[in-house]
Amino acid sequence: GKLPKLHNDPFTPNKAKYKNGYSNYRLKRLNPEERAKIEEGKSEQALRRFEEYEKRGLRLKNKIQKKVETIKKKQDEAFEGENNPERFNQASNEKLKDIFRVTHYKQRKQQRLSHW
Repeated sequence: GKLPKLHNDPFTPNKAKYKNGYSNYRLKRLNPEERAKIEEGKSEQALRRFEEYEKRGLRLKNKIQKKVETIKKKQDEAFEGENNPERFNQASNEKLKDIFRVTHYKQRKQQRLSHW
């Protein structure tokens, strides 16, 4: 008979649909050694991804830390020559909240996008 069209062939790895280009159907029919190799590859991938996200998280944390430090420095400077320090304090607290909200949002987005 005719050869099947490529996009209908269950054995063509479809990168969008399957991780590592293997459908479950195909995985079940592989011999155990091959399957173990693929599973191992998957877990390695996951580990790498996890490490990458940890690094990113640390970077974010450091960024926040720096911002907080600069704000504190500004606060201290303002305290020295300021008649009403409370007002400035309130303003910078708002700013701090803002920064935390944004970075928190970014982290949440990152978590949403990391599919395990």
